Amino acid sequence: MSKDKIKQKEYNKKYYEGYREEIKEKAGKRAKVWRKNHLEYINKQQRENRVKEQNETGKTKNSMYSKRVRDRLKKLIFEAYGNKCQCCGEAELEFLTIDHINNDGAAHRRTLKRGGGDLYRWLRDNDFPSEFQILCCNCNWSKRLGGGVCIHKRKEQEKTE
Repeated sequence: MSKDKIKQKEYNKKYYEGYREEIKEKAGKRAKVWRKNHLEYINKQQRENRVKEQNETGKTKNSMYSKRVRDRLKKLIFEAYGNKCQCCGEAELEFLTIDHINNDGAAHRRTLKRGGGDLYRWLRDNDFPSEFQILCCNCNWSKRLGGGVCIHKRKEQEKTE
């Protein structure tokens, strides 16, 4: 490399260090304008990339990775809570769901902003609180319709009365 190029590189480096924030701000504004003016091009490129990434099932690498991560987290949560419905004993993972014992699930989910994945992360991050249990979808729905008591428990109560 010639002496002039070396001097220019040193000058550029010092200049950049002195005006780093201003340079980044201007570059960010230019990039934002470029993206706004080239939105069609960006969308086309993203569509092409998604098609290239798809496998024979039509799923992208990213979606398959995300599913594996969600499945691992779900398995961890269900293991922590016993892997079976606390009411009827159903153990098939596809039928199981997390239940708020105190029937305050809607209010709790609103604080989380999003759906089930956030609940799973929240349960893990809060050391699996005892206010939750596993119910199968039937028992969970029956509990909702029955004012907080599943049909199995309602029938047991009727037998004892």
